Amino acid sequence: MLLLVRLSLCLSLLLGLTACTSANPTPTPPVLAPSVTPTMPTTAELLLSAAPNDFCAKPVTRGCGKPLAVLIAHYLQRNPTDPQALALWRRIISLGQPSMELGADDPQAFDITWAFAGWAQAEFLALDLPHALAPTQPAALEIGKLTIMPTNLDGDSNQDYLLSGSISGSPNAIGQLRWMHWQQDTWVGEHGLSYENDAGAEIQLGDVTGDAQPELFVRSSYCGSACSGRMYAWTWQAGRPKALFPIGANTSNLSLTPIDGKLSVSSADVRYTFDGQYLAPAELAAPSGPFSNTIGTQLRYAHGLTLLGRFDQAIAQLEQAAAQPDGSAEYGHNQTLKDARPVALFRIGIIQLLKHDHAAAQTAWNRLLTQFPQALAATVVHDFKLTSFNGSISQWCELLAAERPSIMEGYQREMLDRSPFNEFDWLPLCHPRTLLPLQTWNQAVPLGEQFAALGLPLQSLSENYDLNGDGRNDPLGVVDWLGIYTPWVFMTTEAGYQPVYANQPWPNAIALTSLSDPDYFLSRPNAVSITDLDADGAPEWLFEYRDYFSLLAWSDGRFWQNRVTQYQGTSFYTATLSLAPQSDGTQRLSAEYLPNAAGQQPKPNHVEYELHAGTLMQQVPVPINLTNGFSYEHHDPSIATLYAALFGSDDPALALEIVALLEPQIWAEHEQLVLQALALEYNGQSAAAQRLLQSVANASETTGWSRFAQQRR
Repeated sequence: MLLLVRLSLCLSLLLGLTACTSANPTPTPPVLAPSVTPTMPTTAELLLSAAPNDFCAKPVTRGCGKPLAVLIAHYLQRNPTDPQALALWRRIISLGQPSMELGADDPQAFDITWAFAGWAQAEFLALDLPHALAPTQPAALEIGKLTIMPTNLDGDSNQDYLLSGSISGSPNAIGQLRWMHWQQDTWVGEHGLSYENDAGAEIQLGDVTGDAQPELFVRSSYCGSACSGRMYAWTWQAGRPKALFPIGANTSNLSLTPIDGKLSVSSADVRYTFDGQYLAPAELAAPSGPFSNTIGTQLRYAHGLTLLGRFDQAIAQLEQAAAQPDGSAEYGHNQTLKDARPVALFRIGIIQLLKHDHAAAQTAWNRLLTQFPQALAATVVHDFKLTSFNGSISQWCELLAAERPSIMEGYQREMLDRSPFNEFDWLPLCHPRTLLPLQTWNQAVPLGEQFAALGLPLQSLSENYDLNGDGRNDPLGVVDWLGIYTPWVFMTTEAGYQPVYANQPWPNAIALTSLSDPDYFLSRPNAVSITDLDADGAPEWLFEYRDYFSLLAWSDGRFWQNRVTQYQGTSFYTATLSLAPQSDGTQRLSAEYLPNAAGQQPKPNHVEYELHAGTLMQQVPVPINLTNGFSYEHHDPSIATLYAALFGSDDPALALEIVALLEPQIWAEHEQLVLQALALEYNGQSAAAQRLLQSVANASETTGWSRFAQQRR
């Protein structure tokens, strides 16, 4: 109790708060006179010695421990140059430790991610590191949980530093990254918010663009031990970071290899090169390493050769796989060992069909029956009479799809359909993403006739747009076949039509991009339409699903992907989409949210989007944007973003915008009101702030936040 009285008295002096007036005014605490003895504790020392229990009533109540972290952050907001600032930031970080939680007093995660910027910067500034660029980059420094990496990302004449640290919250540790660079005789920090990351992140620097300047790579382990996590990368152009991978690109299986002072980026199947805009798949990676001779690797490599139309090389690779003395390979979710050699012969027959050589396909399947009569693949060949099959590749695919043979035991059908690179499945060779680029498309013959001859359905959507600027319109349409829905553009070229898969994230149309597609399996939308929102003469595809919509917008030689999930709080909602014409000739995409099955009406229920350079930007209501150039991400209003705006970005006006969009949080009502009051106070609206604090202080339920408010009155 003595600690509370001392803390309250000191805060009354240093925070300069006036007593509020009310119907039942409380006595104004006495003002503590300036200390005349060197042993009198300061407010900072009292905050450092305070415990979360100081804000807890008996019995322990909801959220009673968290206010101490906010009280310290508020003090630092008013006293950023306090000699004890670093110790205070460290105290906030320590309060986020799960072990410091007060039993079940707070069902929310005690997340202090918002404090990373202040803590990391305080640790960095305390070292007083030089800003002059060193001829040789010095070694990284380890300061507790913070790693400080010298670099020169923006290529100027000053030293940069990357601050990589892990701060603990409940339930998971969360890692962050901050870029410190010297500007106008001071250190400026920027926080990279465009990757989700935990304490296991791997950070690597190296040149991949050929400009002799380092690029930044972050391997997130956010998804845990079961996978390697996504890879994020940035290059610096004109002093600003720019993402090296397009939004939606699948980067989870990429690796970095130092070669001659540069970094090589690759997956098991593809090597990536910088195309002037992005790191994009550009070259088939030949098998290498300790597993290069395994039959699974050989089958995957043969699939890549097939995608490139190198059929004879693909067959030779499969022949090599089929001739192995032991074809055992792991597959299925239970990783059972099976003989993959029959699958190699089975695929040789498929590729012969792609070459329109039915006799050679039948020969391959006869060999399968002879050499591996007990294999599941042999059963499929026998039951479907493939040794006498003389149909087209599309008929062959429909034959297998009708019976749904898996040629794999231990996998569910859905997993097969969604796994394009599995070496045992037949479906990837029947996917339109594979088949269409391997065909020859003649501009002199109507596309509908060519599709009918191939045995595939084409739903034509538009022939009104010239995408490549050659003076000829490029047909747009979708192929809906075998349960696989794919959008295509048939680009006019001198050699005929070139099929371009519209949903790929990459700006190029090379065949190997299919090995990196994040959405290999695209579900059928409820509705699809072509429009031109920005009135630039280029099309956009609008796909409407039950609880989200997708817009593909043509800009700068590629389709930009935009996906908007109609999700608020803990519920998904459906929405009615319409076009709203604007005075400048453009249109907005308007979404009217509908009540869910429980009758809940989302807030806001009316949202409008404009299209800018291929990217949908929310205009109504104005989106909450806590990014700073690292990504296109917008963040939904929440308690977490409120903390980030208030203490991470030091932007009280933004915090008030977030509050205006927040639903009342019953489980954190006092917390929300206190944060709103602080935002008002920092925004110069002291009277309104005092009224909110008074309402919390006089609440019938005693919480840590009501005790906070009582001390703040």
